[in-house]
Amino acid sequence: EKRQPAEWIPRPPERYALTGHRAPITRVVFHPVWSVMASCSEDSTIKIWDYETGEFERSLKGHTDSVQDIAFDKTGKMLVSCSADMSIKVWEFGGSYACVKTLKGHDHNISSVCFLPSGDAILSASRDHTIKLWEVASGYCVHTFRGHSEWVRMVRVSPDGVLFASASNDQSVMVWSLQSKSVKATLREHEHVVECVEWAPDTALAPIRTEAGHKANGDLGAGPTHVVVSGSRDKMIKIWDALTGTVMFSLIGHDNWVRGLRFHPRGKFLVSVADDKTLRVWDIAQRRCAKTIDAHQHFVTSVAGHKANGDLGAGPTHVVVSGSRDKMIKIWDALTGTVMFSLIGHDNWVRGLRFHPRGKFLVSVADDKTLRVWDIAQRRCAKTIDAHQHFVTSVDFHQTAPYVITSSVDLSCKVYSWIEHCSGLTVGTVRATYIY
Repeated sequence: EKRQPAEWIPRPPERYALTGHRAPITRVVFHPVWSVMASCSEDSTIKIWDYETGEFERSLKGHTDSVQDIAFDKTGKMLVSCSADMSIKVWEFGGSYACVKTLKGHDHNISSVCFLPSGDAILSASRDHTIKLWEVASGYCVHTFRGHSEWVRMVRVSPDGVLFASASNDQSVMVWSLQSKSVKATLREHEHVVECVEWAPDTALAPIRTEAGHKANGDLGAGPTHVVVSGSRDKMIKIWDALTGTVMFSLIGHDNWVRGLRFHPRGKFLVSVADDKTLRVWDIAQRRCAKTIDAHQHFVTSVAGHKANGDLGAGPTHVVVSGSRDKMIKIWDALTGTVMFSLIGHDNWVRGLRFHPRGKFLVSVADDKTLRVWDIAQRRCAKTIDAHQHFVTSVDFHQTAPYVITSSVDLSCKVYSWIEHCSGLTVGTVRATYIY
C-alpha cells in the first residue's frame, strides 16, 4: 500500500545501538542497492552494518592508519577506500568481502577517492600534490597527474566521464583529459584557496554560450561543451571554458569566502553562498547578480534546492532553503530572491538540510543536538528528535529506501526509519567507544 508523506516522520526511541569503532568515524555511505551501510574510521577499519535489523555484519581490516574516504561503484559490487597509510584498497563486496587489490604509490595522506562512471578505473587525490588514475582490474597506477604545487583537496569528474577537475591549496583549478592524460586547462586567476568547483550541467550551456557571445541554438560547435565554475576564498566566482582554459566571465559581489555553488536544474541561474552571510542568485545569461539576499545574521552554512510541485500551494515552483549560524532556516523564491518564510526552532547553528524526496517535509540538524522535521506547507516543526549527545553535523536521505542518516561529533551515525507513521525508530547506530 502506498504511504502518504505524512506517515514518513521519525520518532525516537532508538531501536538499536551499534558499537564497534574505537575512534572518530570519517565517512558513512549507503550501499546503492542493498540495505546495508559502510562506515570508515580513524581506527583503521571499515565496518558493514545492516540498517534494517541493526546488526553488525563484518569489519574490513587491512589499513594501518585512519581511513579517510570510501565509495561504492554504481553497481555496489566493489568498495574503494583510501587512508592516511598512503594506500588505496579495493574490496569485493557481497561475496568474500576480501581486499582484492591494494594500490600503493602516493607519498602522503590520500584525501579523496572515487570510481569513474565506467567503474573500471579509480581517481585519487593526495596531500603529496598528485592525482593518480588506477586500473581496477590490474591494480596498476596507469598515470600520475602532476601539476599542483600543494595539497589536492577535491577531484570532480565531468558528467560524461571525459574530463576531471581538481582543486588545490595552490589556488588553482586544473582540468585534465582522461584519454590523453594531459592538462587541458589551468585556471590560475584565483588569489586564494579554491573552496569549491562544479561542472555546469548541459542545461546551463546555452545561457553561458549566450553570455560568452556564442550562438545558443544547441549546436555543440557554437561554444564550449564543458564548463567549470569555481568559487574561492578570494570572494570570486569564475566561469570558464574547461577545454581552452579561458575565463569566460567572473561573478563579483560576495564580500567573503565563497563556500558553495549550485546550478538551477534548468541551467539559467547559479546560486552561491558565502561567509558574508548572503545567498546570491546569479543570472548567467546576463552576467549579473539577480538578487542579493541578506540571508542570515551569521555565516550561511548550508543550502538546498527544491522543485515545489504544488507542496507550497500556489507559490513559486522553485525554492532555495538556507541554514545559518544565526539558528534560522529560511525559504526563498529561487527566481525572485524573496524570503517566503523562516523556520524558527533550533537553539544553535544549523548544520545540514535535506528535503524529503516527495517534497512535503524538510529535515534539519544543528549544534543543539537535534534532528527536526518541518512541515513546509504548514510552516511548523512537525517533530523534534534528541538525536545525538553532541553537535549533529550532517543529514541525508537514502535515494530509494525510507531512511534518514545523521552524523555527529559524538562519534556516532544514526539511521532512522520513516516507514511507520510517526514511528521514528532508529534502526541502527554506529558509535565509537574510544578516542585515541
